[in-house]
Amino acid sequence: MSLRQVHILGLIIASFFSVLFLLHFGVFGYVLQLDMIFGPESASAGLSSFIEQGSVYGLLIYIGSNIFGVELFQRVLVGGILFASIYIPYISLYYIYQKNEFGHILGYILGSILMACNPYVYSRLLAGQWGLVFGYILILPLISTLYSMHLGTRKKVLFLSLVLLLQVIFASHIAIISIFFVCAVLVYMKEYRQILHVCSYLLLAGIWFLPQKILYILRFDTGNGGVFFKSPTVLEAISFKGFWLESEPWVGNFFLPLRDMPNIILVMTAIILLSAMYAVYVQRRDTRVHLMVALYCISLLCTVYGSYIFAYVPLFDSIFRDTSKWQSVVVVLTVISFVHTYIHLKSRYTRYLLMLPPLFLVVTFSVGLLSSVHAYTFTKSVTEIRAELSQRKGCMVLVLPWYQYYTNVYMKDGEVVSLLTANPARHIYPCTVL
Repeated sequence: MSLRQVHILGLIIASFFSVLFLLHFGVFGYVLQLDMIFGPESASAGLSSFIEQGSVYGLLIYIGSNIFGVELFQRVLVGGILFASIYIPYISLYYIYQKNEFGHILGYILGSILMACNPYVYSRLLAGQWGLVFGYILILPLISTLYSMHLGTRKKVLFLSLVLLLQVIFASHIAIISIFFVCAVLVYMKEYRQILHVCSYLLLAGIWFLPQKILYILRFDTGNGGVFFKSPTVLEAISFKGFWLESEPWVGNFFLPLRDMPNIILVMTAIILLSAMYAVYVQRRDTRVHLMVALYCISLLCTVYGSYIFAYVPLFDSIFRDTSKWQSVVVVLTVISFVHTYIHLKSRYTRYLLMLPPLFLVVTFSVGLLSSVHAYTFTKSVTEIRAELSQRKGCMVLVLPWYQYYTNVYMKDGEVVSLLTANPARHIYPCTVL
């Protein structure tokens, strides 16, 4: 396979998954998840988010919604994140090994599926944290760059800075973790000047929105966020589970494909972890592997013992809000090790065994996501209130009782359904929401 054919194959596979999901949405309606809210006023809500919190993600929503319209832009955004969740890991794994034999290509495909279809990603998608999923996906190209080459050119440093900047825009929590790890790797490689270059590029690019974002982090009231501070067990963390969402009663409204098959998922997890451990064992003399194991252990400790760190490390809770964001590095490094084992095994039957977890997960999570994520419209009463308020210039709205999350009613396929989401008032009413 030529390099061009490798890219084309990745584009085809990623396009298939994103188009399949977008067809499920249809043309009309809004994506409404726990932390992902779209509505007719999402453009102005995005602009407010940019002004108040320094959210460039909100600015992108404002610009995209004004160009394409909210209903079309949200589909472009969701489809783009799904596309990236397959294509970026696939290409990043290719550049780690830079081999295009059939066995390697199949390993890259299985690795990209495992990156996109696992309990960690699935629970985040149900929570509407699509931007965080994109930030998690971007960890792999960072590791690919650091793992496969000696940093010596400005182009490579610019690439690292660009990826980190995208993480700051879409998932600042993940960006902070990535910046820490990138600097740790550069120190280990004794590339001290490159640390200054990466940091300077980030500061120059983000000087116009970082101050607002820092102030927003400092304002976060941890007293209202206790639900976020549940730390997973070691077993949950290494098996890609443990997000606080999974234990909440309202999650019963969603389809969790692995909830009723614990024995099967235990076997699949064991196959993945054993393959990852084997990869570490066979590369035990490689100093890069020593560093990756150290990063894995740090991430695992921060995930499992995060509640203790919240108590003693200033700003740790207000920056990360839940400990499982550190779990993203655990997942990525496990996937890299899994792929390494697959492409270096000579036994055909062992390779067949390693194909089972990704294929099992892609089927179950595709069915689960299509069953749990839908497009909704607003009820007749909300539409009438919108029509009335749109005739009043400079209107202000106060919604009581005011909660960060609360259950509201929406329309899905002509039926009234209850849905727990972040407060949607800013996305619905064409007024200043107090």
